Amino acid sequence: MPPKSKTGFKWKSIIGFGLSGSKPTTGEPSDRRYRDGIGTGTSEQGPHASSTDIGLPSPAPRPSPDATAGQSAVVKHQPSDSGNVKPSPVTAPSSSPTLHTAASSLLPSDSPPPGPLPSPDLLIIQPIGGFEPLLGSSGIPFLRHYFRHLPPTGAFPSFFTNANNFQLQNLHYHHQAPIPSSNAPPRSDKGWKILLKNTAPSALYDSAARFDPPSVDDGTRVEVTERITTWIEDPESPTRLLCMTGAAGAGKSALQQTIAERYARSKALAASFFFSSSDPSRNSRSSVVPTIAYQLGQGHPHLKQWIGEAVDNDHLVFEKSLKTQMDVLIVGPVERLRLETDCATFSSLPYLITIDALDECLVEKHQTELLSVIHTSLLCNSRMPFRIFLASRPEVSVRTALQGHMKGSIYHLRLSDDFDAADDIRRTLWRRLREIGAQSGDPHAHPNLWPTEVAVESLVKAASGQFVYAATVIRYISERRGSPVKRLKMVLDWRNVKAPLTSAPFAELDLVYTSILSNAKQAWEVANPDSPYDFVVLLRVLDHFANARLDRLMVKCYPDSSSLCRLLGLDSTTLDTITLDLQSLVRVVGTSLYGERPQFYHLSFGEFLDTATRSKGFYCSRVLVTEFLICCLMRQIRDGTDPDTVEGATQSLPLAIYWLLQVEVRRLGGSYQISQELYDTFLRFTCGQGWERVFKAWMPGIIYPTIVTIIGEFTEQGIILLFAMILEHSIDEDSDEQVIDTIRNHYTRWCEQNAPILAREKQQDSNLRDSWDLPFHGDALSH
Repeated sequence: MPPKSKTGFKWKSIIGFGLSGSKPTTGEPSDRRYRDGIGTGTSEQGPHASSTDIGLPSPAPRPSPDATAGQSAVVKHQPSDSGNVKPSPVTAPSSSPTLHTAASSLLPSDSPPPGPLPSPDLLIIQPIGGFEPLLGSSGIPFLRHYFRHLPPTGAFPSFFTNANNFQLQNLHYHHQAPIPSSNAPPRSDKGWKILLKNTAPSALYDSAARFDPPSVDDGTRVEVTERITTWIEDPESPTRLLCMTGAAGAGKSALQQTIAERYARSKALAASFFFSSSDPSRNSRSSVVPTIAYQLGQGHPHLKQWIGEAVDNDHLVFEKSLKTQMDVLIVGPVERLRLETDCATFSSLPYLITIDALDECLVEKHQTELLSVIHTSLLCNSRMPFRIFLASRPEVSVRTALQGHMKGSIYHLRLSDDFDAADDIRRTLWRRLREIGAQSGDPHAHPNLWPTEVAVESLVKAASGQFVYAATVIRYISERRGSPVKRLKMVLDWRNVKAPLTSAPFAELDLVYTSILSNAKQAWEVANPDSPYDFVVLLRVLDHFANARLDRLMVKCYPDSSSLCRLLGLDSTTLDTITLDLQSLVRVVGTSLYGERPQFYHLSFGEFLDTATRSKGFYCSRVLVTEFLICCLMRQIRDGTDPDTVEGATQSLPLAIYWLLQVEVRRLGGSYQISQELYDTFLRFTCGQGWERVFKAWMPGIIYPTIVTIIGEFTEQGIILLFAMILEHSIDEDSDEQVIDTIRNHYTRWCEQNAPILAREKQQDSNLRDSWDLPFHGDALSH
């Protein structure tokens, strides 16, 4: 038995045709090496090596011709671990082009090969039904001719290296062009990228946008924390939704943050979502399910693949109902994971989902919808492994769920009612104030001397169980613009001198807000003695802009506060100067999408500013904010020098006027008295040819190319209505007749130019307008 060939593979058993021993054919020397790369001459084993034993194990029994009819074997060269070449058979399509190796009857030896040259690394060899004559000497010259254009032996691996004295029987040759590899990314990758565009990164527990989030101090909230963790870790608990309710400032977000961080460290946190009414990316339902699905996929590669595929199957899934999104992006992939993995793998899946501040989802019915979807898709589905820890103020939607259809499936914690936070607030104040004193360098703030027990107890009493009070006081005292000892004394003096006589639940907190605002306003006025603007009005304008309340009034996109200030003719540093002494209440945040904007530390401060009975002298209604905006736009149109800024002001003015009269005034019940500031600015704008610039850019298709079908309607209810009110006010005030005539002339001109547009609009189908909340609720205002 000769030694094995270097090729070392079972050729007969792979390609399924016979190799029979034979002497070399006359005229074909035994040492001849064919350039076809298939047959070779004398073997290194010597001239007496048997063709049926070319270093290969005995072949498997050959199937009958009937069994092999219609079948083919594809032999590909594949590098082995040792560098040798091994064939890998795969099934070839039956429609592959066939070339019989009876060369003399098919193709003359001197004729060119039919069709393109075959790939040197792919041969399809198919036994045919009947036995044909042996190839003999006629087959090899044919193959040699057919492959005469290929590189010489050695340029690519040979099927029959070092073999000799063999013949091929029943050979079909199929040429199959190599299939080009595709560089297209997998479907799951494409879907995953689409998913990312619909998430809210700032809603994650460790988001950079939530830098320095509130958390529970060591040694505090021990009882409530134990109740929460016991429920989370109890697999026998009959409920899978823990709903923690509490008043504003009770510490709900701090507990949510602490729980999320703890279970993220133990790899049990599946997802988190922190709502915020001041962040447009996370104050609605639209990003909740995609953000949770993203976090699930990040924790498991199979879930990531299947979620991506689900999105790629339906790119509009994010426009569908919340229930559909939950079922497609979360329930479906998780159920598939349960079916396709073992119990141990599925049991190791992170199971805790935390959702904070549901009440800050701006649309109440969307709060109800989210609770309903959680109930039907996650809680009622026993195959879902998740436990949900949700926190919210006890708003109507939450109370309805707790008392209605979800009553039996919710574990309810009443943070404000069931737990006394006084001791925790006391411990927090002692620890944090001592840290501030030690870091200040003030000798009077040494931890052994400051703070006093009387001072701490006074603050505990004022907090009334609200952690937000303690947190606000701590931030105010820790500001580096003054001694912590003096600042604490100021806080205590506010209580002693201005102590409220009412028992309103936020009286003490409102006193802190009022005092900080008063001091900041005074400092700003000293630093800006010549400013014509009011401190609180500027703060409210920036706040409205940060909360996207002004975005719909701007036809152009103004991504950050500095660009808004340029539009309004304000100093670009207005945001910094306004918030300089409000660091305990407001912080400046910036993102790649929105730029720098102010953000209140706590929702209760915004509510304080919005409520006249709480903010009193610092109250500034939305009507006044919109009037201020209109006045600034008029001044820019009349006196501005930058063409781009003037264009933006000209485009935004009609919308701002409409918004004032048809939205903000209606919120007040329809009763409206034009402010003196707006009246004076309007007269100067009218007499200063300001409306001439507006007329030039007013025609439909120039300012509002996407809303030309209703421009007449909102002009009539905006600009023309304001002219009528100004004209009536001027007559009542016995203004100069020339001024009255000027106003009347402009009013008439607006009416005349708008009349044909309005008439044309009234002839059109009104169904489209009726389906919009506002006439200009279109793409032009989606910046």
